[in-house]
Amino acid sequence: MRRTFVLRGASVALALALALTGCASPGPTTVTLTRLHLPHLTYLPAVSAMLDRTSGSRIAAVFMQRGNAEPLVLVAVYPTGLEVIGLDGTGDRHIATDGECSSLVAVSPDGEWAACIILGPPPGSTGPATYLLQVVSLTPHDQPLRRTFNLGLASTGMGPAWSPTGRYLAVGSAFSGTGCTVMIFAASPDATQFTPVGSFTSHALWAYPSCVGTDLAWSPDGTSLRLGTRVQFTYTLDNHIALAQVLAAKGSALTIPTTAFAPFSLGVSSFGLIWRPHDNTAVVGVSSAPGEPALQVLYYTGPGQPPGLLLTLPDGAHQLLGAAWTPDGKQLVLVIGEFACLDCGTDVLPDVYLFTPSLPS
Repeated sequence: MRRTFVLRGASVALALALALTGCASPGPTTVTLTRLHLPHLTYLPAVSAMLDRTSGSRIAAVFMQRGNAEPLVLVAVYPTGLEVIGLDGTGDRHIATDGECSSLVAVSPDGEWAACIILGPPPGSTGPATYLLQVVSLTPHDQPLRRTFNLGLASTGMGPAWSPTGRYLAVGSAFSGTGCTVMIFAASPDATQFTPVGSFTSHALWAYPSCVGTDLAWSPDGTSLRLGTRVQFTYTLDNHIALAQVLAAKGSALTIPTTAFAPFSLGVSSFGLIWRPHDNTAVVGVSSAPGEPALQVLYYTGPGQPPGLLLTLPDGAHQLLGAAWTPDGKQLVLVIGEFACLDCGTDVLPDVYLFTPSLPS
């Protein structure tokens, strides 16, 4: 059986949608996509062999870890667990978690820790379930360590996001009826303490009755944060939320003006911005029109700059479900499949490809 996963940058809602798009009739027929043969696109058979759309699993990150020459892929496995496997398909190992990750999963810059949000009772309590930060060690030779922290979080689709130095962790929170807030915590090197140091909010993040904030990330130097918003098919971005300004508020929530969020593009469909490591380039999957399948990969180089085209898929049977940069920023890992079965009784298995785009070094 193959396990399905969607790459980082796709929302948790997308991962759940993939899990539910199979037809209701029992015993669907499993079919495979026609293999793509496009320039600079390499099929990854070992990773693709793990895909199974019905499992609700997703790729959480592609990262490097000390002692490994090749990038590693972190897979969030439904319902409770993580898996680490080499990008070349070797070294698969399972890491149990204390609950299902209900958010995206962030990997620390040194590749030693994974962080996500789970729903469960507070540590040492039998009280009602709440949203907790869970941190899990990814060290391959030791017994995995699992820690949970009650940080006063609420339901969120933003983050967590580790700063490039590993010093801070940013997490979004959506408080019912009051809006969205991004909270920033100072993280100890051994991930045993997370101390609140600041927060920010904006009216741009809230469209009653839900939070529209998404794609929380950091600049390469860690001095500012990036945050996108999505309302229907309109995507806006603020990529210069200064960390120093947030910290200077000394505990009071900094308010970011709505005007700071500039329109990015129309037709953003399968996922938001996927920031390239080490610079300000990002890619995004788009459709030719709102509501249609994502068939293109565009890249964005800065405010006010028109997007450029990196890749166009040949037909609607090959849709872009997600993407992640390799840690060196030279290649993209793409998941290509379908959002829904073409006819009831069929289950189309997505494939994973490695794409080498032509971008400035």
